[in-house]
Amino acid sequence: MYKWTSVLRRVLRLLYQFCILVLLLNLVFGLFRQPIISPSIMLYVFGMLCISYIARERMSRGISLLLIHVIMGAATFFLISDIYFKWVIIVVIAEFFFDGLYYLHSNYTLKRISDIPWMSVALGIAVTALGIHFHSPEHTRLGYILPIITIIIFLISLYIEGLENYIAKSKTVSGAPLSQIISVNTLIIIGIIFIIFMTITLGYLLHFEVALEEFLRSILLIIKLIFVVLLAILGFIFSLLTGGRIGGTPMDGFEEIEGEPGLLANIINFILVAGFIIVVVFFTVKFLMFVIKFIISKQDRRYELLEDISYKKKNAVVRERIVKEDRLRGSSPAMKVRRIYKKRVRSYKDIFRPERSDTTGDIKKILDKQETPPAAELTSVYDAVRYGDYVPDGETISKLSRM
Repeated sequence: MYKWTSVLRRVLRLLYQFCILVLLLNLVFGLFRQPIISPSIMLYVFGMLCISYIARERMSRGISLLLIHVIMGAATFFLISDIYFKWVIIVVIAEFFFDGLYYLHSNYTLKRISDIPWMSVALGIAVTALGIHFHSPEHTRLGYILPIITIIIFLISLYIEGLENYIAKSKTVSGAPLSQIISVNTLIIIGIIFIIFMTITLGYLLHFEVALEEFLRSILLIIKLIFVVLLAILGFIFSLLTGGRIGGTPMDGFEEIEGEPGLLANIINFILVAGFIIVVVFFTVKFLMFVIKFIISKQDRRYELLEDISYKKKNAVVRERIVKEDRLRGSSPAMKVRRIYKKRVRSYKDIFRPERSDTTGDIKKILDKQETPPAAELTSVYDAVRYGDYVPDGETISKLSRM
């Protein structure tokens, strides 16, 4: 189960990054009054992203990853006919390379997407406003739908990450009810997704997108009104200081605003529609919380009393730095193996903290006793590299990183 959760996290990360990329590209091209990017171009970008993700999982050196992305860029140069799309996609492929290079230098560790999906929401609002301003319903629809998809992907990825951490830590706990935990967490994430779809349905029935469009248009007109007033004041001050006269009158800027009646009504309508949706969602969340608490109360939770975990605090006086900390710098295969071993041992700090006098054999015995993932192969390769002349190949390093 641990393996498929890791694969699923990477697939979700790929989809999340692709959605962000679609919003960003359509925002950039939309600013130049270009239509929405065709599905064929976006499918091509998605294929390049998939190749990049596969390459960074298989490669162990940055030069190999660079070669793959150079080939992708050359293929784009000859396959894409439009000059603007061609160079924009080449820049995007370069971003894929730097992201993959960071992934390699992080020892194949997949970082969390973000604490909150703020970027997708911000880009969605920008694309929606762009579609409203240029009267492009395609951009408005895209800016409305894709952020919702990214939020769902984000929530599922958080669920998978938590499940992955629980599976890793529960290996040291006897009688851990994995099925109960999964069932409760799955119910929670399904409830969250249900609330999202219910919100979308309410928005569709109440014509939330129309209310949002009128609200944003009213806000833009109010901002323009403020600028017109400021420019009129500045023009008046300038005319007093110079004795000259500014061409035109301050009323020239009010013509467009006067043709848009009902600004306050549009704002009030948006507040009422959004407020009603928020109230319905609030009571739905309360109901789901009651259901989840009821289900948990009916479960057998005696397993929580089976494990007596105790530890002995170290005396702070004994702690002293004997030698400078080994930073393990360098990109040689030997240094990569040593960094992987050091990082793996430190990842079990909740279980034990090795002393400076502990050997790799001592550490291996502790890991085996705690039923952690197999440490024999990692220890043998580390010993051969640290104390022998063994030079590991790229496949061995990749295997140790994903162990």
